[in-house]
Amino acid sequence: MSSPEKTKKAIVFVSAGLGDALLLIPLARTLQQNGFAVTALITSPYPVEQLLEAPDIFDEVVCIRGKLKLALFALKNFRLYQLAVVNYFAANRRNLLAAKKLATMVHTNRIPDQAGKALQ
Repeated sequence: MSSPEKTKKAIVFVSAGLGDALLLIPLARTLQQNGFAVTALITSPYPVEQLLEAPDIFDEVVCIRGKLKLALFALKNFRLYQLAVVNYFAANRRNLLAAKKLATMVHTNRIPDQAGKALQ
């Protein structure tokens, strides 16, 4: 679904199970309608990548399991995205720190109590 007119990039964190992944599909479609190329970053221990790799859901699906791999991905793709979306289930310290490295703007609905000043 990627096309040349999509110059903005968004990354959506998927870190829970199948139900959470299904609920992120309308978000991905809305972002695409607003001109974003949307990447799903799967950090979930559950096998949800086959669902999200279906055509017309996400422009790209990246599956990363492991703290070190996530940190390396964030450093390699530093500020590549204009928007990172971290939902309630994905909003842990590790994912939020990675989102701040990956994108210039981070949207989340929860910041953990023990997050520290780096995430405020």
